[in-house]
Amino acid sequence: ILLVLVLLFGSGFLVLLRGFSFLPSMSNTEVQVTVQLDPNATFEETVEAAEQVNEVLREYDEFETVGVMVGGAGGMLGIAPAGNSGTVTAYGVLKPEHIKRGGAIGKEVESKLTINGDVTVSSDASASMGAMLGDRSVQITLYGDDLKKLKATADNMAEKLGTLEGIDETDSGVGATSPELKVTVDRKKAAEKGLTTAQVFQQIAAAVAGEKTSTTLKTGDGKSVDIVTVKDDAQKITADKLGSIDLTYKDADGSDKKISLARVASIDNAETMDKITRKSQKRYLTVSGTIKEGYNLTDVNARAKQLFSDYELPTGFSLDYEGSDKETMEALQQLMLMMLLGVIMIYLIMVAQFQSLKSPFIIMFTIPLAFTGGFIGLLLTGFDISVISLVGFIMLCGIIVNNGIVLVDYINVLRLEGKERVEAIVEAGKTRMRPIFITALTTVLGLSVMALGIGTGAEMMQPMAIVCIGGLLYATLMTLFIIPLIYDAFNKKELRKVSEADLETVEE
Repeated sequence: ILLVLVLLFGSGFLVLLRGFSFLPSMSNTEVQVTVQLDPNATFEETVEAAEQVNEVLREYDEFETVGVMVGGAGGMLGIAPAGNSGTVTAYGVLKPEHIKRGGAIGKEVESKLTINGDVTVSSDASASMGAMLGDRSVQITLYGDDLKKLKATADNMAEKLGTLEGIDETDSGVGATSPELKVTVDRKKAAEKGLTTAQVFQQIAAAVAGEKTSTTLKTGDGKSVDIVTVKDDAQKITADKLGSIDLTYKDADGSDKKISLARVASIDNAETMDKITRKSQKRYLTVSGTIKEGYNLTDVNARAKQLFSDYELPTGFSLDYEGSDKETMEALQQLMLMMLLGVIMIYLIMVAQFQSLKSPFIIMFTIPLAFTGGFIGLLLTGFDISVISLVGFIMLCGIIVNNGIVLVDYINVLRLEGKERVEAIVEAGKTRMRPIFITALTTVLGLSVMALGIGTGAEMMQPMAIVCIGGLLYATLMTLFIIPLIYDAFNKKELRKVSEADLETVEE
């Protein structure tokens, strides 16, 4: 019993030490390439990047079909863009005999692409389902009201996150930025001229605002075309031009006077974010980092939390950890609750059938035995705890108790027939060994193909089969040793069969 306990806690500790994942990695029938260029990239530049991707993918004989799209999912190469010009998506469908090499081919493709932009190459089917199931990434939400400090802190955090082992690419969440002219009014100088800050900005707005006009032409087929006029560099507002704007104020004698903006305000060149996001009335940016293949999701997230545990934030700023790790833990918690409810219902059903609390309690010890086998199976095959493997543990709870029921019930039958306790335990073990082994063997053989991961996408269900097979093999063997020991420890008193004569009532 002590050895069994050591194996249970030891194997469980080693598996939990690996961390958790939402889904196991799966081979994909294709390699996907996504290229995100600068937001200001032209359609010609996008087509040039798409042609480079096309050339690289066509170098590989392992691909059966290659497709490249620009501007979104609807724009094929050479046709007008279907969306923004800075996006290229491509895929290469692998031949059946090369599907298992998808990961290695994807890395080679990524190394050959020399595009000035954000390039993502993926051959993991579970990663391609990221939009539905959540991406494998570390996500840290940074809250703060000061936009300048918010941007600077997010950039610094993204740079620091990139130094963490297991992190591939990072994103500060700032996104695209645009140049701006920042006007800071000197209230004291403005007040000397009888101007308030609001009046200064009103006059600036009136001076720089221009009337927007548009022209619409009709083509020969009746379609409308909007004509947009773009200002040239000579017409664009610069810091010098903005500083020369005249502000009107009242002199002491009531006459209108003018003063240039540069004399009451400072004008600086700066950059501003094109998009400002808020949550609960708080400005925030999401700093994220994608996780490299072969690294565990929760392990990298835990090290990221430790990395920023002593990070000095500006006054009024705060952090919140979100992302796929949070979603994974929530899903695992729900499955753990399902498992607990399942175990309780199994016990209550057995109580109703045995008309006893003790026998079902003894049978329930087969569940920890099954869990030990499941943990050992995961350790030997290199899988970690995921949603799929937890489903396997839930299945084990219902499957493995059958062996205990068969054994304990027959021991009780033999004891009621008058056999001594130890003699009944030994005979029940000999008699029920064959049906217990056959029942377990049929289930193991049925799950063997799934456990081997044969076929495209079979890796998704592989951990469930491995958990069930490992749990059945270990628990079936140990049930014949541990359950009799526990039964003997809990049943020191002899069973007494109550006959119908004992139940007769005496009429008054």
